[in-house]
Amino acid sequence: MMLLIVGLVIFLGIHLLPTSPDVRNGLRDRLGAGPYKMVFSVLSLIGFAVIVLGYHKMQLHPGKNPVLWDPPEWMRHVSLLLMLPSMTNNRVNMKEAMVGIIPSLLFGFIGLVITAIAAFVMLKEKKTTDQN
Repeated sequence: MMLLIVGLVIFLGIHLLPTSPDVRNGLRDRLGAGPYKMVFSVLSLIGFAVIVLGYHKMQLHPGKNPVLWDPPEWMRHVSLLLMLPSMTNNRVNMKEAMVGIIPSLLFGFIGLVITAIAAFVMLKEKKTTDQN
């Protein structure tokens, strides 16, 4: 649990940095724009990796991570239906729409791949612990 909390603190802390313009601009002036973005990205990835590792370690102890909310099955369809209006905007031309949609699709695909890899690793570890 502590690893998950540390990862959240790192990830959320680095993402709160841009909300303070003085600190952000000071770091950008001191480091330069490119290195600032690189440090921001690396720390974000480290935080995300620690979150995933902490979550994985919590899954190894089933009694310590209760399900806080289990949505009904039909809510998936309702939420997808409610998202449709956000994807259609008649005031935006197709080129501008693609600029927003393509990164979103790429981000979603990367999320699916990461989730699949994490599930594979967890299932593999579960099989090895079940065999022992």
